[in-house]
Amino acid sequence: MDVKRGPAYRTGGIYFTNYYPASFIPVPNASKDAAYNMRFYAWMSALFGIAVGVIVGLQTQASLALRSWASWLAVIGVVLFPVRDTVGFWGRWFNPNYSFGAIGPIVYPIKWIGGAAVFFALLLALIVFVQGAQRAAAK
Repeated sequence: MDVKRGPAYRTGGIYFTNYYPASFIPVPNASKDAAYNMRFYAWMSALFGIAVGVIVGLQTQASLALRSWASWLAVIGVVLFPVRDTVGFWGRWFNPNYSFGAIGPIVYPIKWIGGAAVFFALLLALIVFVQGAQRAAAK
């Protein structure tokens, strides 16, 4: 195996230390991590939103107000939850020296509100499901 001699070097996001041919240390890459997190949160929020929509749509026996709240909370969660990673990804994309320092106190509470909205949307979808099933069984 060919090994570069001399000081440590970086190739393809991997930092080789040259102690032995297979020695490497991954280089932290906040932009890449933010992109992976952004995709994961977007998929997770979208799947939860679809689950809430299916439950709310199928349970026509349940309260209309409860179904409406569950739907709106799902929409809010899907929009707000991935905000932190979206801001981080695009900030690093346009400026490699970008840092969350100034906007962190604004962005993190938005993410927490989005996560809480997703949680309460799922909770209300469960209540909608139970309420609709009970009313359908009563008929």
